[in-house]
Amino acid sequence: MKRYVCIWFRQLLCDWQLIRRPELKEIPFVFAAPDHGRMLVTAVSEQALNFGVEMGMRAADAKAICPGLEVLDDKAGRAEKLLKGLGEWCIRYSPFVAVDSFLMDGLILEISGCAHLWGGEREYLKEIVSKLKSKGYTARMAIADTAGAAWAVSHYGKITPIIPNSAQAEALLSLPPEALRLEEVTLAKLRKLGFYQIKSFINMPRSVLRRRFGDDFLLRLGQALGTETELITPLQQVVPFTERLFCMEPIRTRTAIELAIQRLLDILCAQLAKEGKGLRSGTLNCFRIDGKAQQVSIGTNAASHSAGHLFKLFELKIEQIRPGLGIEMFVLDIGKVDDVAIDQEALWESRPGLNDKSVIRLLDRVAGKVAQRSSSVICLLRLIGRKGQQGLLALF
Repeated sequence: MKRYVCIWFRQLLCDWQLIRRPELKEIPFVFAAPDHGRMLVTAVSEQALNFGVEMGMRAADAKAICPGLEVLDDKAGRAEKLLKGLGEWCIRYSPFVAVDSFLMDGLILEISGCAHLWGGEREYLKEIVSKLKSKGYTARMAIADTAGAAWAVSHYGKITPIIPNSAQAEALLSLPPEALRLEEVTLAKLRKLGFYQIKSFINMPRSVLRRRFGDDFLLRLGQALGTETELITPLQQVVPFTERLFCMEPIRTRTAIELAIQRLLDILCAQLAKEGKGLRSGTLNCFRIDGKAQQVSIGTNAASHSAGHLFKLFELKIEQIRPGLGIEMFVLDIGKVDDVAIDQEALWESRPGLNDKSVIRLLDRVAGKVAQRSSSVICLLRLIGRKGQQGLLALF
């Protein structure tokens, strides 16, 4: 069963501005953007909220009710750019991260199989919240079986942020209709009929709800309950073979990095062998405690699921990894795979020539060491002949 996290940045732009200008912490300020000849408020700081300033208010009216209000110019696409950057940072917690496109104020993570790396969902949430807070961002989060329910609870919920499996319906009952991500026209109809909580209409016949509120209303309700599919586009394509290793303590030494690579390769190569596949390209992502990431990639001339051989290719790249203050997580993604002809394994071991498995592995390692195209290395080996190949193999 899939599990989703919704991260809601309540004051995304204001937090970003305070990181850049800490002196504004005690000063009320807002962001405003032009709209049909008027300047409308697009983001409100905590100090300004205390004076009654609200989103969508005219900047002139906001200045009238809040003495000393500082009005900052907002730029189109700024929130989306910030969310994309935060989403790419959150890939350390899940390979599936998407920007919430409804209000452009949060992220959606599909976390199936991820939370256990941090000791469970509760510790997983604490980890993300604390790291975001250390960066200067305040966020509310929730976990549920559906992205819609996680969004509803993170934005409007007053109960536990972790909704048990198959309990999204119960979690939605006391929430307002706004929690279903509905358009304002639909919300106005619901208020006019006195439906101020989802429990007021959740059990009504679907035919009645469709007739009164339309198909979009039923779609949003179904997405929250899990009866309708919600298509979410991740920031990065999710690779079919990936494995994560969370470090209990940040690591900085080459030996520790080697052990991490070996463990990841052992797990992934076992999966590849089970499916008759082999790696053609792979990328190791090293996430540091300072928020930065290091990345190294390898490629092979022939598909391989030999952990020993692939480790030697990564071993050539370890010098490129700068652990800084320490690496807290490793993620190994296998971007491209090919079928491995199992029935040729013995044949390759017994026959000489460029199809010899040892020669193919030599090509990979030479290519990784001299950073040349594989075709150039093959041409070189053809020129030096079989004896020359044996001499090179002795060097490696």
